[in-house]
Amino acid sequence: MPRPPKPTGSGAITILFLDGDAEARHRATHDLEAAGYHVCEVDDVDSALDFTRERPVDLVLLDSLAEAESGGRFCRELRQIPSAEFTPVLILIEAEESESVQQVLECGASDFAIKPLQGNLLRYRIESMLRTARMAEELRVSEKRLATAQRIAKLGHWEWTFGEEEFWCSTELKRLMGGAPKQAFQALEMFLAMVHVEDRERVRKTIHEALSKRQGYQLDHRIVLPDGTVRAIEQDVQVVREDPKEPERLLGIIHDVTDRWQVQHQVQKLSFYDQVTGLPNRAQLLEEVTVWVDEAAQREERMALIWLDLDHFERINDTLGHASGDHLLRCVADRLKLSLLEAESKPLWQPPYQAHHQPFLCRLGGDEFVIALPHLPSLDNIALVLESLQENISLAAIIDGTEITVTSSLGVSVFPEDGPDLETLMRNAGTAMHSAKRAGRNRSQYFKHEFSERARQYLVIESELRKAMEDEQFVLFYQPKVNLREQKVEGMEALVRWNHPEMGLVSPADFIPVAEQCGMILPLGKWVLEQALRDVAQWNQAGLPAWKVSVNVSGMQLQQTGFLEMVQDSLATSGVPGNQLELELTEGLLMNDTDSSIRILSELSRRGITVSIDDFGTGYSSLSYLTRFPISALKIDRSFVHQVTQHQGNQAIVGATIALAHSLHMHVVAEGVEERPELEFLEGLGCDAIQGYYFSSPLPAEDFVEWAMAYDAENEAQGQAA
Repeated sequence: MPRPPKPTGSGAITILFLDGDAEARHRATHDLEAAGYHVCEVDDVDSALDFTRERPVDLVLLDSLAEAESGGRFCRELRQIPSAEFTPVLILIEAEESESVQQVLECGASDFAIKPLQGNLLRYRIESMLRTARMAEELRVSEKRLATAQRIAKLGHWEWTFGEEEFWCSTELKRLMGGAPKQAFQALEMFLAMVHVEDRERVRKTIHEALSKRQGYQLDHRIVLPDGTVRAIEQDVQVVREDPKEPERLLGIIHDVTDRWQVQHQVQKLSFYDQVTGLPNRAQLLEEVTVWVDEAAQREERMALIWLDLDHFERINDTLGHASGDHLLRCVADRLKLSLLEAESKPLWQPPYQAHHQPFLCRLGGDEFVIALPHLPSLDNIALVLESLQENISLAAIIDGTEITVTSSLGVSVFPEDGPDLETLMRNAGTAMHSAKRAGRNRSQYFKHEFSERARQYLVIESELRKAMEDEQFVLFYQPKVNLREQKVEGMEALVRWNHPEMGLVSPADFIPVAEQCGMILPLGKWVLEQALRDVAQWNQAGLPAWKVSVNVSGMQLQQTGFLEMVQDSLATSGVPGNQLELELTEGLLMNDTDSSIRILSELSRRGITVSIDDFGTGYSSLSYLTRFPISALKIDRSFVHQVTQHQGNQAIVGATIALAHSLHMHVVAEGVEERPELEFLEGLGCDAIQGYYFSSPLPAEDFVEWAMAYDAENEAQGQAA
């Protein structure tokens, strides 16, 4: 007799035989074991259930249904055991027990056979049931894998037959749709009710067209789940007919693409919206308002552009930090929106304005905002907006528990008078805004064509700056620093001057701001450093004192890639030791990219280079940077030194600064000293060094050497005489 097939690696097939007739059970067991099965005999329902809870079996033989109720209870409870949920159960019955079969089958039995089974019929029946069970298990595994794959891929599918009311949907689709039951999708309107209201009409039109033309479609849209969650889905629907005799069906696959949609939405938001305020950004301004200018030209209408810049906004960032600065920017954005709403409510705002675009508000970046006002019936409308803007912005705001009042400077350009296109309007509005700042801030300024002359002068200076670098028109002057304790020159500050062939000696106040804006500060700063080191190297070779030279560093320089290497190369080329170089930086400069600044300055300090804070006391950053950065010296700003003996407030500030610096083992230099009382006051407070016109104005290199040697010689002679 051939042995029945066995599952790979599973050993003999285990059969649980439940029969109250011990003799009949033993006979059947003997025959089954002879056929190669492993048979476990039990004589009551509870024992059989306990057995299956402890170990899995491949098949259950349920004999003798004298009590159909107990057989039914066994099947019901068996199906509650996870490992036996799909175990095949074969009922062996007598012919007269046929009326009880249905009851047990409904309770979970798999099949039945009428005894006696002749010859090998029982074995063949068992083999058939095991084969069917294996096929069913393979199908379940396949369906489970498919369901898992669909769940991972967030993919569901549905079918709908033309002419029928209901349609079928997969379990995963139900889950994607919020676990809605099948009846929720019986009608098209029920599905459309879940479609996002902004997409609903487009989806309705596409589906109706597909139904009328019996054609497939592809569609992306959003749905709103019962809990309010918005999901993005992608539908791919095809018309199928596998058999000409069958009706056509729509087969649809729905893919949850919410993650991709959110990324795309975020990309769009990053591209066209400011991340701090949520307002449109420059890109959206250029895209949208450019069209407005064209429309205004076609309609022969006026429109205006307002460029708004907050006054002294950098103080907020420096004093309270960038998080507080961002908080204030959001507050300003809300007030700008309110101002536009208030202006629109005034009687001057009449159609056709209200029939077209509303004012466009965007943040350009930093503390700059632009407002576009389309379809202006009158220039008086601009005045309404300006009044509302400045009134609302100037209201006090509470930022992190601190009451802050901020003002704004505004520039206005009008189409078509001030420019034929958006680019020109923006440039002229910006020019007007800068004019408002120069006039004292907290005011508005309409563009005037004489501003263009100033802009032209800016371009001239920029162009001349580039020529100046090529023609070597720059020279260095040096202002001495005198050590009060030793009464001798300890060093000098290198100050650049522009010796223009036609304009003469140009002050840094006139060209440094232009150089910073146009990027020329980078090559100019490099030249200043290299020239200063060349002069020091020449003085060292001549046997002059080892004076320390101070060189100013701009924010653009410090952030420049390769700044550290540039300084190191300049020192190496000149042969000047690092301890004869001091780099002067402003407070605000250290707050930009703090980690990078610490790394660069620490490396410079490691090489002996001194780092000094210039204009100390005029910044608004946290004093914690004094302990975080490798700072060796502080320079007290001239605004505190000037007439310090006459201002108690300045006296307190200067005294506190000197004490603070000395407690941190820092060298203190007071700049801008012009009078003897100022010198004596600073000397009394223990200030280390003085720089200012009291001793000398900035001098050309040769004159500086002559002055410094004469000063030191005179003081040395006085010391010897004393």
